Amino acid sequence: MKRPLILCPKCAGHGQIPLSDELLDILEILQRHPGITAMEVHKLAKDGKWIITSAVNNRLVDLEKFQLVTREKRGKSFFWKLKRWRKKERV
Repeated sequence: MKRPLILCPKCAGHGQIPLSDELLDILEILQRHPGITAMEVHKLAKDGKWIITSAVNNRLVDLEKFQLVTREKRGKSFFWKLKRWRKKERV
């Protein structure tokens, strides 16, 4: 997956920086397994790494703030997936 650029938090959103490795790992999991819960993301992210559940939840929320993922509530659980966006058409 190509590393997305996000707005820089240090320069009030005027510049862009590449997405961190930790967030990119979570984004790649959601690309391979769309529509999964945070617990499922945790189980997949834990493969070969040490990571706690709250870190996965925080990373998912960060990705949502950057408008790269969306969540849908079904029952008591949130299901996460990549956000689909359309290119803006020129007039």
